[in-house]
Amino acid sequence: MLILLTAGEARRLFCLYTRAARPPAFHEHWSRWRRRHQATARLCHYARRTENLILLL
Repeated sequence: MLILLTAGEARRLFCLYTRAARPPAFHEHWSRWRRRHQATARLCHYARRTENLILLL
């Protein structure tokens, strides 16, 4: 599961592709990893908040 590609991430990838400091595959892999990590963090955050809410009730 990934979050959607944000405008900032698209701009970052565009700049990286035009500069060609590293191979495009590296940037694509890093972008997928980052978005997957953000999705996991979001799910964990919601789960923690829900757990805390249940404990308060």
